[in-house]
Amino acid sequence: MIGVKEKQIVERLAQAISDAGLSFVELEKRTGIPKSSIQRYATGKTIKIPMNCITLIASATGVSPKWIMGWETKKEEEDYTLSDDISELINLLASAPENVKKTAIAAAIAVLTTADKSE
Repeated sequence: MIGVKEKQIVERLAQAISDAGLSFVELEKRTGIPKSSIQRYATGKTIKIPMNCITLIASATGVSPKWIMGWETKKEEEDYTLSDDISELINLLASAPENVKKTAIAAAIAVLTTADKSE
């Protein structure tokens, strides 16, 4: 049974997709999320939606992930659109085994921290 909170997330997700005028196929191309998964998320057939998927769909539809989650009332994203490179990185990390994920994140943090200090 779907709860009130989950119902709100599903409704906002479906609204974001509809308002953006995107088909599930187009959204799949923009996010890398299979269209069948997007359809299940937008219809409530799957209620445990991974946060990375919410973030990718929000970015592709121009809304705030916080709005989809019901954490804020402001619908529009404040120019936090993810670049294609960042979207690809998120997808790769999401599908990577846990040990690879931890190693990749640690390496990225090390490189970015060093880069900040050298500038």
